[in-house]
Amino acid sequence: MTYYDYSEDSSLHAVVCLDPRDPAGVARTSQAWLKQGWDGLFGEVSRAVAAKNPDVAASLIVCATERDPIRAVRRSDARWATALNKIHENPVLVQAAADAEEKKLSYAHVRLGVSRVLDNNPWVRLVTRAMLGTAFDPAVEYDRWVDFLARVLADADPAYGEVSHDGGNDSSTELDKALRRDRNVSVEQSRQLLRGYSWVTVVPQELVHRLGGADVIEASGAVEEVRRLRAGGVLLRATRTPEEFDDAAMRRLFGLLAPVLPPGQPRDLPGWPTSHRVVYEDASIYH
Repeated sequence: MTYYDYSEDSSLHAVVCLDPRDPAGVARTSQAWLKQGWDGLFGEVSRAVAAKNPDVAASLIVCATERDPIRAVRRSDARWATALNKIHENPVLVQAAADAEEKKLSYAHVRLGVSRVLDNNPWVRLVTRAMLGTAFDPAVEYDRWVDFLARVLADADPAYGEVSHDGGNDSSTELDKALRRDRNVSVEQSRQLLRGYSWVTVVPQELVHRLGGADVIEASGAVEEVRRLRAGGVLLRATRTPEEFDDAAMRRLFGLLAPVLPPGQPRDLPGWPTSHRVVYEDASIYH
């Protein structure tokens, strides 16, 4: 097995939370996340895999139940089709990944996953993480990430979502960690309190209404772009690029979203090497 070092590479990370109110809809969105992510967002990588480029290796993981081992196998078209069909059975994990040797493509490593919160929790997480390669073009790829989320989530009625740069966690948001907030409670309360905020933030429709609606959000001028999702909710792009998402941009976003954020004073975790990417202010003063 070949191991790749990405410890100093820039990365993008997206996570979306779907609740179990519409199992068939969750399955459709989950399949779209995997298929459109592989064929569209990471099309360059998928074409290299299809062409059997010796410098690109792809794998799959499918865990039907919590008792199944997490074991990666080499990706094939047949295994991919089986993995996509497995989504309808609400598996614990379906994950596709690929590594590009010498990092010559737009992405050196990509991972697309659909996972169910453990302990028989029916909530589903959609996850995408990518380490950037030498051919990465910010003028193209950042728009591609926003378009991917907006397209896949258009009819999903998501409970939460975010895209972060050089960070991100599959289960806890930066705000969760800074508030010492239990991640399961955070997930369960996604439609009552916004779980966090980042360069791109997906706000569920219930919280959009409490903020005054999409028109009010757009008129605030606090974010670069507001995309309305057909089935409810909005996608907020704070700045054109994640590099522009500085402290001032983050504070503008915080000021917009504070009325629906969980209360509490953010704090650093003991031993944590860097500060969390949050505004160190109690949002409850804006409630």
